[in-house]
Amino acid sequence: MTSTATRWPHTPGEIPPFFDHPDRACAGKDTRLWFPEGGSNGAKAIRVCRECPLVDACAAWSLRQPRLHGVWGGLTEADRDRMRRGTPRPAPAPRPVPAVRRAESPGATVLAVRAKVAAMYADGHGIADIAGRVGYSYRTVQRHLRATGRHRGHNHKAAA
Repeated sequence: MTSTATRWPHTPGEIPPFFDHPDRACAGKDTRLWFPEGGSNGAKAIRVCRECPLVDACAAWSLRQPRLHGVWGGLTEADRDRMRRGTPRPAPAPRPVPAVRRAESPGATVLAVRAKVAAMYADGHGIADIAGRVGYSYRTVQRHLRATGRHRGHNHKAAA
């Protein structure tokens, strides 16, 4: 997006007042990023917009334009339509939760960690010691021990 007059084929009407601003993150970038075609959703353009100091001004300007194509101010056409209707943006898809947050080895499973915690507890290690060794909180170690039937309450060991 370099020249105002020659690079404006996609959007009829008013040229944004900040279009020639030197701090635009989109300055000098390939304009095709902001006018995706086919299956592209404009994600690369949105990432660039998020870093731009003019993103709020650009988004506000884009919402005032009735027929605007492409990504402006980090908003796609669908985003702008939703905002004009007052419909919230759909929630992102949930990320998969790993089986174990922090374990001694990255490939450990919950059952393997529970077995290790139970074995350490049976060998006489205290809950705080186990928590420090496996990288879990005191409370999480208690939960693992309860799940294996080894721990019945606060600071009590089950009879072996």
